[in-house]
Amino acid sequence: IPKRDWSSDVCSSDLNNPSAFQRTVFTWAGWINASSSAANGVIFSNRYNVGANYYGYMLFITNNTYLNFSTYNGNGGTNSTATYNGFAQNQKIHLVVTFNSGVLKIYRNGAVLYSTSSVTNPAFVAGSGALTFGGPAGYGGMVGLMDEVAYWNTDHTAADIQGLYLTYSNIYVGVVSANSS
Repeated sequence: IPKRDWSSDVCSSDLNNPSAFQRTVFTWAGWINASSSAANGVIFSNRYNVGANYYGYMLFITNNTYLNFSTYNGNGGTNSTATYNGFAQNQKIHLVVTFNSGVLKIYRNGAVLYSTSSVTNPAFVAGSGALTFGGPAGYGGMVGLMDEVAYWNTDHTAADIQGLYLTYSNIYVGVVSANSS
């Protein structure tokens, strides 16, 4: 059973195989506590540039309360962005993002927070980019805490996500509801 201890864990992708994270179907999950001082910050990213063109995807916070998921298709800028306004900071939450060929769902503590089917698939350059948590080079990382991060190359169902949240929130009784570590 993972220990959600809010310590300085190290997480990195397989740098010998960055293409393993170039997916149009995935689930990302983690416990986060974004600081209110985090006006802007990357939660996770596989965004990279080749020359002047950007590829991949990124989940990030802007203007303190906006949670954004952007895709990039090599045209020099953002391909599409889905934005949720009302993201709470200074709270320890279980955040899950699923993406399946244009359908984006964001879950908070086991429940759907935001859903859209209007996100364009990202483009990738084989062998380029790496999956990063907390911010890629050249961008501000999320200010706050992140723990027990996971990434799957499948689209988890709502029942799967509810089960993940209930399993771990019950293990750490009081931690989630009391907002303490």
